[in-house]
Amino acid sequence: MNTNDTRLYFEQARAHHLAFKARLRAYLYGSPADDTALRAPRQCSLGKWIYGHALPLYGDLPGMKALESVHNRIHEQATELIDLYNSGNKDRARAGLADIEPTAAELVDLLTQVERQVAGDAAPGHSETFRAFGELMQANQELERTVRAYSDAAVSEQKTLYEVLMQLPAHISLLMGDTFVFELVNPPALAVIGGRDVIGKRLGEAFPELEEQGFGDLLMQVYRSGEPYLAKELPARLNFPDGSTQEYFVDVTYLPFRDSAGSIVGVISFSYDVTDAVRARRRIQESEERFRFMSDALPNQAWTARADGSLDYVNERTCRYFNRSEEEITGAGWQHVVHPDDLPGVIEQWTRSLQTLEPYRVEFRLLCHNGEYRWHLGQANAFTSSSGEVKWYGSNTDIHDLKTLQDRLQQAYDDLEVKVRFRNIELERLNLELREKLDGK
Repeated sequence: MNTNDTRLYFEQARAHHLAFKARLRAYLYGSPADDTALRAPRQCSLGKWIYGHALPLYGDLPGMKALESVHNRIHEQATELIDLYNSGNKDRARAGLADIEPTAAELVDLLTQVERQVAGDAAPGHSETFRAFGELMQANQELERTVRAYSDAAVSEQKTLYEVLMQLPAHISLLMGDTFVFELVNPPALAVIGGRDVIGKRLGEAFPELEEQGFGDLLMQVYRSGEPYLAKELPARLNFPDGSTQEYFVDVTYLPFRDSAGSIVGVISFSYDVTDAVRARRRIQESEERFRFMSDALPNQAWTARADGSLDYVNERTCRYFNRSEEEITGAGWQHVVHPDDLPGVIEQWTRSLQTLEPYRVEFRLLCHNGEYRWHLGQANAFTSSSGEVKWYGSNTDIHDLKTLQDRLQQAYDDLEVKVRFRNIELERLNLELREKLDGK
């Protein structure tokens, strides 16, 4: 083999090496391909060159054994990166391309060393065949530059998206594969889980308690169907290393994550912690339940009203008294049970109190379920919250018997006064007659 043929022969090997690096980079950036040649040293084009040609011809040269060893090592490194990529750790896999470069440079140096051992330091020839392979090498280099440019653009775009996801207030996680390996977890989500290291771990490994609560089934439902899953105030229990357990409530959205070919390769989780809101609402509900329990235990009618004067609650005793539902009485429905003669004055007094926030006090007749109008004392006071919201708390007390007794006492008093008056007149008449008789004598 002359010098030109030797040079051409080893340029071919270098072209195979560049093509291997380009295919590996393309694979790690999402180009679909068979990874067999990237994993197996004897299956790649450079491996076929080494084992099919170079070793049989130059196996006795010291540099060939070293070349074979370095070639095997670069495939081991490529296999590790492919496994990282396939497990969902794409960023770590792509970052590992830089770690391969020293090994790749060592391989190129060994090719040059073996070439010199075979052909000496003679200057390269200029045959047409050599120029053709030189052009092939330039084409491979250009391909690598193009792939690198696209990959750099993809990295830049991915980095921007990554930074956006990291800054969003929502809890965001990316779980890859059908075992749901955590590839990304943003800071708000990390804060909830106590900063524990979950990257690269399966859901069942990182959070066995969530697996037990059925979250893995929900993720699998999205992964298999491709349909999003949404839930409000979903309860979730987390266990912590110190043995404590914390219950959370979250608004959850699970979305299928697809690769460039449209295949589902994972699930994106968006969630918002609504625990404080749920607990606050529960406290309010418990407070309202206690208030209802207390008001239902009162011996009189109890009610509440909004700032505009419309009733928004009446206790059970009120409903029983009028034999009407709460919905029929609240709002302005209470006006239908007020005696028509009393209603204008009641509305006037109620309107004045709403405007001035002065205590409301009025006596009026209300229609009982038996068809009888009975006198009641209506009273209410306004409560103003720290936010300025006004709420009225009032009651109606049946004073009909007392009112009737007062009327009877008043009537009795009036009757007595009339009788006394008539008696006085009779006495005066008798006194006058007596004087006339005395004067006549």
